[in-house]
Amino acid sequence: MARKLGQSEWDIIELAATVLAGGPPPADFAAKLTVTYPARFNLRSAVELAELGSEFQGFLERAGRCPAVEKDIARAMIRDILPGLDEDQYAEREEAADLAIDAAADRMALDAESLAG
Repeated sequence: MARKLGQSEWDIIELAATVLAGGPPPADFAAKLTVTYPARFNLRSAVELAELGSEFQGFLERAGRCPAVEKDIARAMIRDILPGLDEDQYAEREEAADLAIDAAADRMALDAESLAG
């Protein structure tokens, strides 16, 4: 399938070169071209990404009752919302989420102590 798509891509390039040249393209035109794709892409719209970001922030705001599970969920959400990052970038974002969840758990513990005391 990928091979067929790659061939179709070159067929389209050749057709475009024919149109642009007003006839058959120069014999060496393909040697002068490179086809590149972005290393990172996201098929979500900006609105969808903003909505997911808002949902993630809401998740973090409500976190703290079960930090170990919430951290696993946050990691899965980060990787789903932001595909294509490298492992160092994921680690940075996961660490930030872990810190937010730990802080929420600490606040809940303090609130429980002040209610009990």
